[in-house]
Amino acid sequence: MAKGLDHVISWYICTIFALAFVAVRQYHQWRRLRKFTLNDGFILLGASCLVGDLGIQHYMWSRGMAEMEQATPDDFKAIMQMIVPGSILYVTSLWAIKVALTLLYKKIAAPGTRIQVVYNIMLGWLSVTWLLIFFDIIFQCWPHDKRWLQNPDYECSPKASDINYWVTILLNIFTDVIIIRAYYSKRNETMLTCTVSMVETAIAIIAASLPALRSLVIERKSRSDNSAYTGQYELSSSNRRPTLPSRTMTSTAGKSRSGQNNNSEDELVKSDMTI
Repeated sequence: MAKGLDHVISWYICTIFALAFVAVRQYHQWRRLRKFTLNDGFILLGASCLVGDLGIQHYMWSRGMAEMEQATPDDFKAIMQMIVPGSILYVTSLWAIKVALTLLYKKIAAPGTRIQVVYNIMLGWLSVTWLLIFFDIIFQCWPHDKRWLQNPDYECSPKASDINYWVTILLNIFTDVIIIRAYYSKRNETMLTCTVSMVETAIAIIAASLPALRSLVIERKSRSDNSAYTGQYELSSSNRRPTLPSRTMTSTAGKSRSGQNNNSEDELVKSDMTI
């Protein structure tokens, strides 16, 4: 087996799972609303960046990223040329999901409350921090050919690399649930860093898709409950026909319980319908 193939397989598994959740979520949203929302746009942006990052990482692996010490000069150059676009896609994917979740929480919060102001500030903070990381990635090693020319007198500054590392980690740490990535990144474990990044981004995309899918589960459960009730009614009626008052009271209670359940359960996810 080619070295690093197990990592590549895990990248594809993460991407497929994330895209499956996004596809089901978007189908469910479209079936209910017949339109795409701003929240949908950011989740789709995050998923698209994940796919792009997968393509870049697969390309880097095919050029010998798992065995950098044996890579030819051309392969080494090709790998290093992908560092900047790959990093930008990774950060953009995570930040897009953060914006999508913030928009969801903002819509759930009561209008005119202080928490709405907090979420507006958070959206501004996400915009500023993404721009900060974006420009840091672009200019931390400028011109970019310093990355692959391997000239001791013309190379990237180690200090600039450390700054980029800490800027990315500190700005992402509050939502970075798989912080172990920082450890491998600092040790220059390239394959492991890519793998944990894919896992992290996939989990973020799946988590952002779950609120909208919650109403789908509730809807199916409600239909199942109604079907079970109907079956019980038919079974009892085949043995003994219930009296009219009894049937009316049972039916009314069932409708009341179903209505209360739908109203209360959908309250938390209605935000996703109107963003």
